[in-house]
Amino acid sequence: MQTIRTFVAVDVPPALHKRVSDIIGLLKAARADVKWVDTGILHLTLKFLGDVPNVEIPDVCKVVARACEGVEPFALTLGGVGAFPDVARARTVWIGAHEGTDEMIALQQRIDEALHKLGFPPERRLFHPHLTIGRLRRGGPEQRELSRLIAEQADAPIGQIEIDEVTVYASTLDRTGPSHDPLAHVELRP
Repeated sequence: MQTIRTFVAVDVPPALHKRVSDIIGLLKAARADVKWVDTGILHLTLKFLGDVPNVEIPDVCKVVARACEGVEPFALTLGGVGAFPDVARARTVWIGAHEGTDEMIALQQRIDEALHKLGFPPERRLFHPHLTIGRLRRGGPEQRELSRLIAEQADAPIGQIEIDEVTVYASTLDRTGPSHDPLAHVELRP
């Protein structure tokens, strides 16, 4: 059976791509072994589903649409650079979210619960809205410099986005990196 690597996300508008590129440029000065995200496909992941049988994709899209019914559009402010598990031991580099996080968490929970009823395991970890911008491949002396630069950008403003749509994506991985193809767009409406 054919499967499609699938996730649910909110896109970051092109107006903020330059600012994120600037932040990545500052962090690259550390020369750490980081796989930086292509700013052309920036998104905030709400739910990663993994490999989904292609015959189940229409149901996934319908369930996500139902989960978004009655959710009003809202603004989300992005800013501040951080890392998981923490800055000193950075493995995933991210840009945080501020105003609008409660609404984003509520949206993610609705989608997570709806997809759980369809058979997808619920998230075990607490959802923290963030924009992943890089993944450290391996540590080394450059990691300390990266940690220092991340800490310097802890309050860096990025901008505000209007969350008015959720997208179900197919993700394809190849040597040049991931590409994302929309399977469904779901508008947020009261």
